[in-house]
Amino acid sequence: MDHLGGGEPSLHREEWNAKNGGEKELYDAMGRAATSLTKPADTAREELPSTMAAIRLSGMEISDLTLELSDLSQEITDGVNKST
Repeated sequence: MDHLGGGEPSLHREEWNAKNGGEKELYDAMGRAATSLTKPADTAREELPSTMAAIRLSGMEISDLTLELSDLSQEITDGVNKST
């Protein structure tokens, strides 16, 4: 018979199963947990690259807009200074 650790080395597998509800329930729960993580993981793997590309593009567009606003602001400042 197998002995299981965890603070009670004298427990045999059958005694441990009876005391702890059995290994099958544990394995079933672990299987359900793994299955429930599969779909979100697949979705992330599929969607993340295109989402990150869109974020990078948005960042570049914001940077371009900032430069254009800076240039426009300087042109306005120059125009006001010339008119005075």
